[in-house]
Amino acid sequence: MLGAVLMDVKTASTLASIIMLTFMLAAGFYVQRVPAFVSWIKYISMIHYTYKLIMGAQYCWDSGLEPYLYI
Repeated sequence: MLGAVLMDVKTASTLASIIMLTFMLAAGFYVQRVPAFVSWIKYISMIHYTYKLIMGAQYCWDSGLEPYLYI
């Protein structure tokens, strides 16, 4: 999408890398304590929801608990 909007491959790949890194940091993938002014970004990040589902599948489903209650 960014490549179509920006019409420049180099700029689009640089911006996509920055956006994905921001989403990873805000989602708690690398950092557990995210500052308050950045914490709202995790709700627009697809990585946040994917990470929560993977953690639920790994730890909740084996224990017999309902997995979606903890996500």
